[in-house]
Amino acid sequence: MMSKIILHNDTAELPRLMSFIETIGDEFGITYELIMQLQLALEEAVVNVMLYAYPPYTKGDIEVKAEYDNGKLTFYIEDKGLAFNPTLAPEVDTNLSAEDREIGGLGIHILRNIMDEMEYHRHDERNILRLTKNIIKIMEIKTTNINNQYVVVIEGRLDTNTAPELETVLNDVNASNLVLDCLALEYVSSAGL
Repeated sequence: MMSKIILHNDTAELPRLMSFIETIGDEFGITYELIMQLQLALEEAVVNVMLYAYPPYTKGDIEVKAEYDNGKLTFYIEDKGLAFNPTLAPEVDTNLSAEDREIGGLGIHILRNIMDEMEYHRHDERNILRLTKNIIKIMEIKTTNINNQYVVVIEGRLDTNTAPELETVLNDVNASNLVLDCLALEYVSSAGL
């Protein structure tokens, strides 16, 4: 399923973008830390469009779409502004001092460091920037009953935030014959134990 939001090229629209990303993160069980990283990356990309894609005092729209598939969260940022391929921008030398470094390029540097994939193409007079992040779901629990033996499969993260959900499931199962399958568990905090 794809979600989308249409923004105007006005930085006053940024709170709507942040809310959109937070909603997407909540929907797919993404950690708060990752949501904040995604907000930073998307803000950098969208603000570049807002400030530079359209001539001054020209109104334009920016469409941001998000889709989750097979552990990947992909954002598409589309606009009808001037053609600009951020993937061709040179790398920024972050070892140089701010005084010695040329102005610009840090936003693209942030995108490259936060996102796992970045791809650009121009189609029908539209810029389309695809940004993909491999994500870890917070936790997913699946239960099955096989020959009166309950199997509980736990995937993702088991921590202070998700332990109560697992406890509820285990209380609901209420079985003496219980198998916990933790093979897909990627993280366990002391609260999860």
